[in-house]
Amino acid sequence: MNDTTTTLAIGHRTIPLDPPRPPRKPDMLLWIDTETTGLDPYQCELLEVGMQVTDMTGKHPTTAST
Repeated sequence: MNDTTTTLAIGHRTIPLDPPRPPRKPDMLLWIDTETTGLDPYQCELLEVGMQVTDMTGKHPTTAST
């Protein structure tokens, strides 16, 4: 992480030029489930793919904590 700030001096004012940092995003998990007609990838077909996003404890991010 760079702790230096680039500034521009105009008259008696100093203006920081570094862009603001976005808020840190929470770590998330993506769970993937597949349904197939069998286990042979050359003979069997993919039927369905399901995905769920959770936080690192397995809770859905939209679940209210109570």
